[in-house]
Parts: sequence; C-alpha cells; structure tokens
Amino acid sequence: MPAMDALVSYFDAERGRRTALASALELSPGTVSQWRQVPAHHCLKIEEVTGISRHRLRPDVYGPLPSSASHPAAETPSCPTEVRPRPAENHPETNL
Repeated sequence: MPAMDALVSYFDAERGRRTALASALELSPGTVSQWRQVPAHHCLKIEEVTGISRHRLRPDVYGPLPSSASHPAAETPSCPTEVRPRPAENHPETNL
C-alpha cells in the first residue's frame, strides 16, 4: 500500500484523526490534507501518533518495510493507545 494510501486509510477509519495528527504536528488540518507525500521530517512523529511505520510512510528515506516479526511498527495501524496519568496516590513525588 503506498504511503499516502496508508495515511488516508488511517484518517478515514475514524472521524477527527486528521485534526488530531495535525495538532500533534503543530500544523493545520488543511496543510496535512494538501500533502502528496509525507514530509520526511514529520515521519517519526506520525509513526508515534498513528502507528504507521516510517518505512511505510517514506521507504525512499527509511528503506523497505522490515518484517513485522522484528519491527512492531510494521503492523497495520490501529487507534493509538490512550495515555492516562497515574492516580496521585501512586505518583512517587506525592508519596514522600
């Protein structure tokens, strides 16, 4: 699957994903929509947010996609895991 197809599929899977990614990149959603190719300097952050491998986004920069057994980001992207703060009673700085 070509790089932009993978990203467009990610956006189409759930409403608001384009806006969330644009916000994470400190860009407008319109800027992201205008991409014909993912800018190489955004690949690592996009991989972090979407789970789409940098190798899939820009194989010309990062090389071919490694086998999924050796590289977890090679998997098909899913909704990013929500990160929740630890409760205060478990936070080391509050247990002094």
